[in-house]
Amino acid sequence: MRVLRNDMIAFFDCDDTLVGWGKPEHVDNGNFVEIICDGIKESHWILKENVEAIKLHKTRGHQIVVWSAGGHKWAEAVVRALDLTDFVDLVCCKPQWLYDDLQPEKFLPRAKLAPKNECQTTQNITRVEWPNLDEEDS
Repeated sequence: MRVLRNDMIAFFDCDDTLVGWGKPEHVDNGNFVEIICDGIKESHWILKENVEAIKLHKTRGHQIVVWSAGGHKWAEAVVRALDLTDFVDLVCCKPQWLYDDLQPEKFLPRAKLAPKNECQTTQNITRVEWPNLDEEDS
């Protein structure tokens, strides 16, 4: 078991948070990174504000977790391509399930949602009401 021995942890997603897809008109060619994953090389634009946020959180004593719905291999490839290995403590796939006795807005009072680049509270995030797992399926 891996224990993150810190009560301050910041979580970062990869796609459209650390790196973007496509080539927006406002992004110059110097703002791209080559990412190699499973032998496939791709070019993605860097969301520099969020990459810098990782460094800032780390300097403030946070442990950093980077995840991706694309899986742990993709998340690791992104971290390496962005030269963030000295800042990131754990890489994993994005969680598919969350079990807690509280709704996320109770324990996660703020979330920075990319690419809007503005802080929002979790009250603005669509919440899913999960079915009662004690009830049998009909």
